[in-house]
Amino acid sequence: MSVVSGRPRVLSVSSTLTTRTRRSSRVEVVEMPGGSAVLVEVGDEEELDRVNRKDSLGGVTTVGGVSLSTDTRSVDKKIKQEIAHHSPAVGEDSEKGPKDDEEEDSDPKKDQTEEEPLLAFGATNLFQHLYLALCSPAIFRLPALAYKWSSSSGSAFLIAYFTMMLVVALPLCVLEHIMAQFSSLGPTTLFRCLPLLTGVGVGMVTMCLVLGIYTSTVLLWSLRYTVDSFQSTLPWSACPNTTTTLCGLPLYTPAQFYFFNSVLDAVGDDDEGGEGGGAGLVLTLVFPLMLVWLLQSLYSYRGRPWQVGMVGRVWALLTVLVLFVFLVYGLKEEHSGVGLGYIFGVKEDSLAHPDIWLDAFGQVIWSLGPTLGLLINRASYKHFRDRIRVDAYTAVVTNVIVTLLLCLAIFPFLTNFTKTLNSSTPGFFFEMTSLASTRLAVPQLGAVLLYLTTSKALFDHAHMLTSTVAVGVADLLPGRWRSGGRLFLCHSFVCLVSFLAGLPFTTTEGIFLVRSIDAYLPWVGGLLLGSLEVVGLAYLYGATNIQQHFKHMLRKKTYVFALCWKFVLPPVFVGMGVWACVVGVEGPETWDNLHLTEAREEAYRVAGVVVSLLPGGLLVLTTLVVVCRNYKPNRLSVTNNTQQEIVNGVAPML
Repeated sequence: MSVVSGRPRVLSVSSTLTTRTRRSSRVEVVEMPGGSAVLVEVGDEEELDRVNRKDSLGGVTTVGGVSLSTDTRSVDKKIKQEIAHHSPAVGEDSEKGPKDDEEEDSDPKKDQTEEEPLLAFGATNLFQHLYLALCSPAIFRLPALAYKWSSSSGSAFLIAYFTMMLVVALPLCVLEHIMAQFSSLGPTTLFRCLPLLTGVGVGMVTMCLVLGIYTSTVLLWSLRYTVDSFQSTLPWSACPNTTTTLCGLPLYTPAQFYFFNSVLDAVGDDDEGGEGGGAGLVLTLVFPLMLVWLLQSLYSYRGRPWQVGMVGRVWALLTVLVLFVFLVYGLKEEHSGVGLGYIFGVKEDSLAHPDIWLDAFGQVIWSLGPTLGLLINRASYKHFRDRIRVDAYTAVVTNVIVTLLLCLAIFPFLTNFTKTLNSSTPGFFFEMTSLASTRLAVPQLGAVLLYLTTSKALFDHAHMLTSTVAVGVADLLPGRWRSGGRLFLCHSFVCLVSFLAGLPFTTTEGIFLVRSIDAYLPWVGGLLLGSLEVVGLAYLYGATNIQQHFKHMLRKKTYVFALCWKFVLPPVFVGMGVWACVVGVEGPETWDNLHLTEAREEAYRVAGVVVSLLPGGLLVLTTLVVVCRNYKPNRLSVTNNTQQEIVNGVAPML
């Protein structure tokens, strides 16, 4: 059974060179006794003369059609054109083929200036990753997790978060980046080198689908805040009712009351803790949800969602400027040091619980994209020689900067430590920023800019997740579904499924479903998929093969990351899983103020667990399908003499 016991297939790159004026030829990277080489098969002598010219292969001649080096820009470009499932070279460079031989004989100085591809270094790469960091869930989810693990004596979440980013996320990003950039394959087709792990790619796409629905729900909240920010008086500056206390204790703060009453419609104006009714759709969330997914479907024509243009750069700078303004006003608060102490103070006791490490792990992989298919999908569009390690280092640095800026902009306004209803959900971000906006000189302007930029970030992040799902689905279909109108149909189908699946999140009790999924999905799915991915690629496929891919692309070697793949990541994944199983993890926090029955709250918790295990279930199902399709039983050829011997041997027994 080759799928289980056979050796993993090393990813090979091959290309068919086609132009308007020449017949087809073939270029393939093959393993020769002296190392890797480019094999060129040509159809006529004229084509062979062209290939043998020095400039056509970057200064390398061929002998008998075999090049002695693969370090050539021309061959790299052709390889990207033909092997990529959705490489930009297919849609752009192939359409701009050479008009004549003189055009290919370009100026050597021009080729030298283009040797470093786009997005490989410098300010462009910095803007790229700043844009990705601001579009990540760090902007709305990380403050809530940091506050969840804080206390009056400090917090240890940032320690766990930065540790996970360096020890787990960085080597994992490099691993996925190498495989995706070398092969130009998406998450569902990357594991064709290990058919047994095909289910890992399907699980990644499933996680992106669920997280896209989750992100679109938070986007609806941000849009509501954006629209209400245009009012002459911010609606969250004061409670509209007089029943904000119960038995002398505060029931809701103005920011909390606005969130639960106006945004979620979870409480009424006269709610004093009565028994809640059934879950009904909130029309102010349903219609925007429909509009969001309609725009997502039309937005698929935009192309690569993570590529930064002038609009993306301006938006990134504007977001940083708005957060910096909140930081300045926060530091002017009389007791700003108290709030900063809640998050930047060190409390080592929390590090003894597995929950804080699992929360940090889930946030890290969602922010940077490994084990979710986001990074694989983005890296598959990269050029063959893009600098992988610089890209990973820049991603880590920009995420650290955004994390610190968010904490410095929000926590100075937290003057007294009280666990709120939103202390462990994305609602904490909206609760604190709405409170902070009332302290600005021009509250409406600050609120509009903040929530408008947040909405743009959430929309773009949802588009990245949706694009990954659509591309993953299209890669499982015949090749004609990977471009044009058929790919648009895949995007539209994914958006339709996301809209229908997102309707339960727009009910009056949708916040409970958001809370349950937020508590489990990021780390459960990431831990399962990440452990299988690392073990499969590092041991079954081979860390040596991955190192060779890195060397082919960048002419350098990487030893430190190879050691991390084999001896650091597997023990970390296994250790966290065993630790969580032995000690146990806490479920979502209960909200006594909303007075949901225990049975309904338990039902939402179970729903969150089931949704979190959905990627694992599809992984197992896909693996069984692959095994069954590749299973070939050994059939014994029985001759007449053998049959007679069997009959003679069985007859006495009868």
